Amino acid sequence: MSDNASGDDTGEVIERWSARFDGPFRAHRQRTNIGPIRNIDFCMEQASANHVWVVSDDDRLAAGAVRFVVDAITARPDLALIVLNHGAHHVSTGAVDYDRCYPFDRDRASEDGRKLFGQLLLHHQGGVTLTTALVYRRDLLRRSIEQWPDGLDNYAVQTYMSGYCAQAGPVLASATPYVSCALGEHWFIADESTRRRFRFDDKPAMYAQLAGVGYRSVLRKKALRSTIHSVLDSGHRPGEIRALTRKLGSLAHSLARRTPAT
Repeated sequence: MSDNASGDDTGEVIERWSARFDGPFRAHRQRTNIGPIRNIDFCMEQASANHVWVVSDDDRLAAGAVRFVVDAITARPDLALIVLNHGAHHVSTGAVDYDRCYPFDRDRASEDGRKLFGQLLLHHQGGVTLTTALVYRRDLLRRSIEQWPDGLDNYAVQTYMSGYCAQAGPVLASATPYVSCALGEHWFIADESTRRRFRFDDKPAMYAQLAGVGYRSVLRKKALRSTIHSVLDSGHRPGEIRALTRKLGSLAHSLARRTPAT
């Protein structure tokens, strides 16, 4: 457990609960807030097993989640990526936003991890970005960061991590929503400048990296779908059309640079 220099009573809560664990338990407190992505990466670096699973403090795990992951990696130690289906609820009201991110009713497994990841990405990018919903093979995860070290300063990097791992091995996606994501209190939603950076800077940079590891055609499809949906949703409001144009321009630029044909 890594406390990212919290200013509240997180340290006391960790100390109180750590006494209840019979097995190995390690807690670390960062001296300063190193940012969410680097704190997540810190947790990943501490892992010594074949697979890494980081659980965020504001997400809920459903009964059976741990058993599903343990059984999966025991049966298939070569799994490059596990994507746990998830639902989402609003923190302030408790209202359910959606029951499951991916609508399929049976687990999906594919030896062609790139293909399955591409399908998941096209349906809902959040499902392959949500920290708690992702279990990575550790060697591939570390290799992804070695290939793009600047990704640790990119808020969208976990989509890239997922895609990188998926293109290197088999992928499993659960039908059961084992994770419930908390909506309404994420740090990057509250701040407008952070939100804009995420949408217009970090995501295009991340897409460029994904294109470079074999997802160029998938990203073209995603760009087309995004264009259609955004125009329809905007109701042709000038301000939103201008924002959309900027987003698409950034994505086109990202896909054009440093990406070999695939």
